[in-house]
Amino acid sequence: MTSVQYVAAKFIEKAAQDLVATIRAMPEEKALWQPEPSARTALDQLVECSLANIMWANILRAKVHAVLPEGVAERCYDSLDTVDKAVERLLASAEALSETIRALEPAELREVIAIPGKPEEGRPVAECCFHPYWNMVYHQGQIAYLQTLYGDRDEHCDAGPFG
Repeated sequence: MTSVQYVAAKFIEKAAQDLVATIRAMPEEKALWQPEPSARTALDQLVECSLANIMWANILRAKVHAVLPEGVAERCYDSLDTVDKAVERLLASAEALSETIRALEPAELREVIAIPGKPEEGRPVAECCFHPYWNMVYHQGQIAYLQTLYGDRDEHCDAGPFG
């Protein structure tokens, strides 16, 4: 039988690869483009996914929901200022997260992690393993939408976890 850890780790790795394929299909200047002033760039979204992967790896290890230490996000947004740098960090964060998930013992999957602001509505570790996957797929869709706004209507990955 395939374990939750195996499936979650594989989905996370695949989502990262698809996200990379999507942003690599963009000209560098379009990765920094905003269709309107309050819109987030594709590069910003890629950096966010890296940060979320790191955050969730920490949460899954500690079994406590906590944001990254102050200043970490700001430093990442400042230093990951090209697609190449952000891609490298995304892939490394996805790999580290996948390793963390694969290392979970079956009994740990039933443990509940309290959610800030709603501690009575915690989530089992097994569910938490899939949040970073959902986050990367969501942002891949956001980046694909940005691509359509400048006229790119092509599919840039093999579309889905089983590709």
